[in-house]
Amino acid sequence: MKKKVVWSLFLVLGLALAFSACGTIQKPVVLETKTHNAVRVKMLDYAFDPNSFQSYNTILFRLDNPTGRDHNFTLKDPDGRILQSVDVAPGKTAEVKADLTRTGIYTFSCNKFFHSTRGMKGQVVVVER
Repeated sequence: MKKKVVWSLFLVLGLALAFSACGTIQKPVVLETKTHNAVRVKMLDYAFDPNSFQSYNTILFRLDNPTGRDHNFTLKDPDGRILQSVDVAPGKTAEVKADLTRTGIYTFSCNKFFHSTRGMKGQVVVVER
């Protein structure tokens, strides 16, 4: 009986380590336009590409979902409050305009089951002008 518990524990820890290794944040794409920035983001299987931005103003996210599964884009402010959330069906596109007025780290992720855990997440670092 103890062997089963130990093996189960090793399995759970192994899976946790495997999932934590997925989805690293890329080097940020620096957006410097004075009025607003339009960025194209691909919603891949368990990843946004690109998934890291640095900005100081409004961003228009153009979200492309070329995969065969549903995805979502949920943007949260530095306090963790949801600013916007949009579903994007397979083969479809959507746009999300975000007025990022406070400095800090805004996060985004896919809220579909296990997608963010497997790496479908990113960030926008908002800096002062």
